[in-house]
Amino acid sequence: MNSSTKALCGFVLAAVLAAAIPASAQTVGLDPATQDRFDKATAMIQLALAQRKSVFLTYGASQADRYMALQEFRDKRRRATLDAAEALLAVRGSFPKDQWKTLVEQLAAGGPMPLLVERAQKELPAVVPDAARRAPAEKALLDLATVIKKDEKERESARKKFFSLLEKEKSTSDDFISRLESFGNAEEKLDKGIAEGAGAVQAALTQAEWDELVRRISRPPGEGGSGK
Repeated sequence: MNSSTKALCGFVLAAVLAAAIPASAQTVGLDPATQDRFDKATAMIQLALAQRKSVFLTYGASQADRYMALQEFRDKRRRATLDAAEALLAVRGSFPKDQWKTLVEQLAAGGPMPLLVERAQKELPAVVPDAARRAPAEKALLDLATVIKKDEKERESARKKFFSLLEKEKSTSDDFISRLESFGNAEEKLDKGIAEGAGAVQAALTQAEWDELVRRISRPPGEGGSGK
């Protein structure tokens, strides 16, 4: 696997595991078949992330809409992660053990993306200056942040286990499937808190306030925006 292959693998795995994507991961130089496989995995997870974000940032979205967005995201992420894992497992045998370990360490180096809920907490006072008026939204955001951070803890644990499996000499696709199922089950237990928490934040704001908050937290990274 050449340096371009490593870079694109890092890009896809960062996306499917919700880690920050380094600028160097944008380099592409693979054979057409491998390129196509990774392109499809990347496109799947990027679309899933965008769809989930769109639902949660839409004023008036129902609880059912939010639950469905969470479930559909998990399903698409699972398929993309497995495809990325299978692509890597297919080339693992061509590496010396120490070189493969180094590669996995490089792929695992990305950190978590910033959380939209934390950005929302920082921006809320500018959107609702009156402290008494703002208090219900602050409490709702705090409750939501608590649940989302639990979700992030599960995600980081799953990310570490994923790369640990990848490093092992004899891990199989079934091992990754089992890990992803455990991860999905743990996340699903938090769905109620995330869906209802987002609804509580909306209920504490007018549509104009919500729209302004969304505008602020959706700015590009260079302008202070956040990732997810």
